[in-house]
Amino acid sequence: MGNRPPSCFHVATQYQASNGSVVSISTRSEPIVGYHVIKECGMVFATSQSYGVNEDSNRYLVEAISLLVNQAAAQGANAVLSVAIEVKVIAQGGRAQVTVYGTAVVVAPK
Repeated sequence: MGNRPPSCFHVATQYQASNGSVVSISTRSEPIVGYHVIKECGMVFATSQSYGVNEDSNRYLVEAISLLVNQAAAQGANAVLSVAIEVKVIAQGGRAQVTVYGTAVVVAPK
């Protein structure tokens, strides 16, 4: 599958971190239109995995993104750019691993 999640996955562009801040995510390397990067905070990544073929795969994508967003917020970021999603089958029987990663940044309006 590579960096393209199955068509059943739906990914929002804004998430609320556990500290209450809102973090935007984008697969693009440029900031959201009308914004510019004022600080790069570093690379963030997260992994989640299912343990059975009958489990809801979308749940693990959302879990991995939530972990990613919390890492970004902990670094002071309000956006994650160049987000990539990898979904790998790691065992017979349907176990799957979802990994998301990107660059945590602080963006501000132009």
